[in-house]
Amino acid sequence: NTTYTARITTRAQAANHAGTTLDNDYIWSFTTTGDADPPTVSSTNPANGAAGVAISSSINATLSESMQTSTINTNTFTVSNSNGTVSYSGTTATFVPSSNLSDSTTYTARITTGVKDSAGNALAADYTWSFSTVDTTLPIIIATNPVNEATGVAITSAIAVTFSEAMQLSTINTNTF
Repeated sequence: NTTYTARITTRAQAANHAGTTLDNDYIWSFTTTGDADPPTVSSTNPANGAAGVAISSSINATLSESMQTSTINTNTFTVSNSNGTVSYSGTTATFVPSSNLSDSTTYTARITTGVKDSAGNALAADYTWSFSTVDTTLPIIIATNPVNEATGVAITSAIAVTFSEAMQLSTINTNTF
């Protein structure tokens, strides 16, 4: 929304041998308009349709231009069935789940029209994408009964282990324990 005036003066010379000039200065003006183009989501990580996404992943959306940081929050950037925090840096919005995502689950991420670029333009429509997860974290044993190197354990004591996550019951048997 700014008016500019441009001028070519009579000192500008033609490339001919005589070096002729303009008869008069040439002056014109024009007015610019503000940014009216809505921002877009240019890429996501994980990508739409991605499979085998680690359950500990953060979800990212890269936008086409600089955005108003205050408009990118947990109301405008969501991931289905997940709570978390949202941050924004450069042109990338990041959703960090408050706990690991569930294994073998399809999630839908959404950036809403509530996000706005620096000029106040909102996304033209909500942007959604989906991905599915897989648990790539190896289970560990976090406790044993009796404890390691215990002495004086009664011969009738139950022997037990506690894993860091739920285990498939069919895999815990006399061949594996």
